[in-house]
Amino acid sequence: MLLSVLPFAAAGVLLASCGERDPDAAQADGADSAPRTTASAGTTLAPPVPAPRLIRVPAASKLRVYIDCYNDLDERARSALTSYFLSVDPDGLGAGRPVPSAPGAIDVRELLDCRARMERAAAQAPRMERLDAAAGDYLRQLTALTAPLNETATYYRQQDYKDDDFAKGRALHPRLLTAYQAFVRASRAFAEGIEAEEAREMPAQLAQIEKRQGRKAAYWNLALALEAQQAMRVLAADSVDADAARQRIDSFERVAADAMAYMDANPRERPVSWNIVHEYTEAFRRATKARMRRLRDSTPYGPGEQELIRTGSAANVAGTAHQVMQAYNGLVGMVNSGV
Repeated sequence: MLLSVLPFAAAGVLLASCGERDPDAAQADGADSAPRTTASAGTTLAPPVPAPRLIRVPAASKLRVYIDCYNDLDERARSALTSYFLSVDPDGLGAGRPVPSAPGAIDVRELLDCRARMERAAAQAPRMERLDAAAGDYLRQLTALTAPLNETATYYRQQDYKDDDFAKGRALHPRLLTAYQAFVRASRAFAEGIEAEEAREMPAQLAQIEKRQGRKAAYWNLALALEAQQAMRVLAADSVDADAARQRIDSFERVAADAMAYMDANPRERPVSWNIVHEYTEAFRRATKARMRRLRDSTPYGPGEQELIRTGSAANVAGTAHQVMQAYNGLVGMVNSGV
């Protein structure tokens, strides 16, 4: 039977434990092979954690084009499929079984616009052969995903399954699943390539901002996002080192406190988005601390929490990686608007 297993499991993204982490999106904790103190708690099946948004580089460059297109397209493509995958009956499609939720559709005009911008960027100097190749593969896989995704969206939105007893739905599902698998792999490779370039470029850009302007609004805006990124990588992982988590939270707290103090003392320099940046900073603080406590104390998820996680509302459950990522993505999204 086509749907003999849950779609997320077939795609390699059905997750277990407190981490609820997409294995294709998991980030390496480092090459350190020494024993580490690891916290874990509870077991439950869950949808994958959303991919993190990428921090926008201040200077105009090909890297900025890649970051903007990734941020514009990736989250939409993943979220478009979430409700569909969560609602597909593992026993199949047909009369007497639940009707899957219609997935969202990808805006073809936005995809074509990003394709044109990314292809122009790839031809520009400096050459970044691995990243340019990953960008090309990302576009190909997203384009390949668009056709079955939009066709599936139309099929369920127009309730065409009432006319063919889900025959087309059964044919579309494996195509959609295969395309999604390939897209997730390409997305991870593209994001990792961007992050590698950012790791080389961002500290230098932050230092340049400090040299030109001092530790003023632009500096604290970017510093806040970079510190949150470090904390997110530790706290949103499927296995969390308790000592590393505490260190990253403390480091973020210090930078956030300094940023808030500066903005409070210099209200005229605040970016337009600062009030919302402040709100997401507080949400990120709460989410990281709740996750650390959940893992430190080995607190399992209760039945109601497990149901929220199972049905795609993990961001509303304290201590989940989803909640950390939601706050992080909101914070970075607002910081990006001021860069």
